[in-house]
Parts: sequence; structure tokens; C-alpha cells
Amino acid sequence: MMGKKTVEGVVDSHREPKWNVATGLPYTPSWCRRQSDGAPLRAQALMAYVALQTNETLRKEAWELALFDLDWIATAAPIHEETCDLWEETEDKEFLWNRFAMRAALVQGAQMALEMGDSDRHDHFLTVAGDELEEPLLDHMKFNATAAGSFMTECPVSSEGTGSSCDQYKKDIDGAVILALVHRYRFSGGTTGGTDDSLYTPIATSVARTVEVYNSAFCNQYPINTADTKEGIPGVLYGRYLKDQYGGGNPWQLITASLASLLYQAAQYVKASGINPEGTTKLAWQAALGPQFQGHARDFVSAGDAVLLRLRHHIKEEDDMHLYEQIDKTSGEQYNAKDLTWSYAEVLLALQERDTAVSLGAAEPIPPVEKAVEDVLGPDWKDEVGSQNWSLFFIGILLGGCFFSVYGIYTACKKGFKAQQARRRPKKYGCLNRVNAVKPELRTYTKEGLGTKALEVLDQKVRHHSAHSEP
Repeated sequence: MMGKKTVEGVVDSHREPKWNVATGLPYTPSWCRRQSDGAPLRAQALMAYVALQTNETLRKEAWELALFDLDWIATAAPIHEETCDLWEETEDKEFLWNRFAMRAALVQGAQMALEMGDSDRHDHFLTVAGDELEEPLLDHMKFNATAAGSFMTECPVSSEGTGSSCDQYKKDIDGAVILALVHRYRFSGGTTGGTDDSLYTPIATSVARTVEVYNSAFCNQYPINTADTKEGIPGVLYGRYLKDQYGGGNPWQLITASLASLLYQAAQYVKASGINPEGTTKLAWQAALGPQFQGHARDFVSAGDAVLLRLRHHIKEEDDMHLYEQIDKTSGEQYNAKDLTWSYAEVLLALQERDTAVSLGAAEPIPPVEKAVEDVLGPDWKDEVGSQNWSLFFIGILLGGCFFSVYGIYTACKKGFKAQQARRRPKKYGCLNRVNAVKPELRTYTKEGLGTKALEVLDQKVRHHSAHSEP
């Protein structure tokens, strides 16, 4: 792993990646540090809490905590410093994920500063976002001849051929880009308002070409994608990056689910804006999703469903529908990190993005995520979870602060993804350059449970750790 360092000297809490909850001290052994994305993610989680909180004292306290990180980002120094990537492996100064996270936090912080009566910070945060991160995609667009255009990269294009860790790992095609697109859209307000940070739209030509290039790369990379296509399973499985050696380099559930979220967000945008992909943009999406794509919101929903269908195909009954971290690229079996919270979070968020698209009229409804949770936790589950804001739900997970929501995550997924109805299949499915959207009448997954044992396992773990923790 590149960038492994131990804790030495004075600790900068903004940059530390891991902390011991019991002691309140940083994790001292070797790890990839510094990490600049923690501060913006913390700030976003706290601002989501502020937006939901009605107690004025608690609002102010949470806002002050958010400012601890926002003011640090707004010094501009962290924006261009050497940092670890999302996967904590490589180092660079200009990762797309980190740039998106910092810009989103500053823009959101500016809006909240105005609401909190702090016009100076509002102006300052917007100035830094504009001066330092006006175009996060700068140096992150790479030309691809097959796609007849440029796609988005995680590492800066200028790092190629330099011998840097970015260059060595070849992270031009990286699942972190999909995650960056999805969560930037969520935290910029999406179709529900919020901050004005429209650097791109989910239906943009550059997004379509990114999906096309990534489809081709990951379909060729993983034998299981080819096998699924031959079997008639729609969709595609995405992994981290092409030179990934962790666990042998496999598809990841959370990245695949985030691709579905991206497609559902595109459906939301089409319905909310009334703008359909046309001309070159429509052709780019047809290259990514298949010639049957006509640019309607329901086409994007069908494409998202196709991705979840392939993911569902590998969530086995024998596993009692537990989610792991990866899917073996050859056997198709789930692999490593059983009950990974992040996997549940991304699947849950994909289902929630679909619900939002449906609420806008993009497709027919299926049982909502909220009802699935209510079936297990009761009608007051939202009060117990502590948030109706799914963005806070996800960011809390990223930060490791998922104690308040861990039951909601799994039980929502439990009711979200299991049963498959008997289905007809279209005659042709292509994985090498398209997702192959499933027509609405052929949609086959429903939101029925993911099994029952994981909740018990999580409960046992929490009880065990609390019983053995220091007073």
C-alpha cells in the first residue's frame, strides 16, 4: 500500500483517517495518511443534522462543530495538499473524489452560514469554492477514441507517465468517480432544492461517456460479467480500478449499487427538468445503455434496475442475503468483509434514489424503503434512527458514526432486495459496451427481505463490544 505512515508528533485531527472510539486517540499503527476527505464528510453530516434539528441550542452546537472542518477547508491549503485516495492506497494532490467532497461541503456550508446569520462565512466559503475548486473536473477528463469523447477520471490526467502512485495503479478508470458523481448530486440538493452547485447534470454527455468506458473496462476485466451476460442476466458489475490487487481484484457491491443510483438520479433529473438527452448526448447514452434507449426517464430507471438485477443475482439465499464487500470475479460468490455497512448503505441508497424517481413519475412504484424499515422497527423508526435525511444516513456511515442507524441500514435492505419473481428475458444482453436496460414489464426484483440473521449478528457484536469495553 502506498502512503503508509505511523502517527508521529502533533496530530492534526482534520487529516487523521482512523480513531479509537474508546480512548479518543488516533489509530497509531501504519495507515495511509493524510486524508483530506474526512473533514468535508464530517461537515456535511453535521450540517444535515443542523438542518433537521429543531432545538436551537443543539443546532448551534452542531454548526460550531461543522465550522471546525469548514474553516479548515476554507484556508485553501488542504485543497491542494498530498492526500490519500478513497481506497486509502495511493497519494496525489488532485483526486476527483476529494475535490468533489470539499467543494460540496463549502457550497453547502455557504448556504447554511447564510441561514445561521453569518454572511462573512457565506461569502468566504463561496469565494474559496470558486477560486480553488471552480471546476473540479479540470485535469480529470481523458479522451477515449471508442467513446468518441472524454470520460471522467479519479486521478488527474497529467499524472500519467510520471511514475506517481496514481500512475502505477492506473486509476484513470476508478469506481470512486461513480461514487463522487452520486454523492455530489445528493448533497447539492438533487431535484429537491438545496444548494446551487450545478457543475454537471446526471444526463450530461460526459457522464454517459464515463458509463460507457467503465462498462467496457469492467465487463472485460471480470469473467463473471461475461458469464452473466451469456446466462441472460442484465446489468453489469463494477469494481474499484483495473489494477486492483486487493483480494485479487473483484467487483464490489457498493460501487455497483452506486451505478444504479447514478442512473436513477438521471431519471429524476429528466422528470424534474423536463429535459431529455438529445443529439450527441442521446447517442452517448445509447452507446452506454443500448440502442433501445430513447432518453426517457423510464429508460434510466430500467437501466438502474438492470444493474440491481445483476447484483441481486449474486446475493445468494445460502448467504441468507447478507451483503459482503466483493463478488469473486470468476465464481460470482460473495467475498470478504461480511456485513460490510458500506455495502448495505449503497444498496439502500440506490433503492431510495429509485423511490425518488418514482415519486416524480419516472416509473411505477414498488414498496418504499420507509415501509420496509417500518415493518421491522415499528412506526416510530424515524424518531429512533434520528433522521429523515438519507444523506446524513450515508455520511454517518462513512465516518464510522453509524451507531444510531445500523439497525435501519440492514433492516431496510432486508426488506429491499430479496425475492425474484419468475421472469421473461429479452433475447439479447450486451455487457461489453452497454448496461442493457430492462423494460418495465420485464422488471424482476422486488423489495422483499434480505434475510434475518444480520440484524442478530449486529446486535450480538454491539452487545459483545459494549460488555468488554473499558468503563
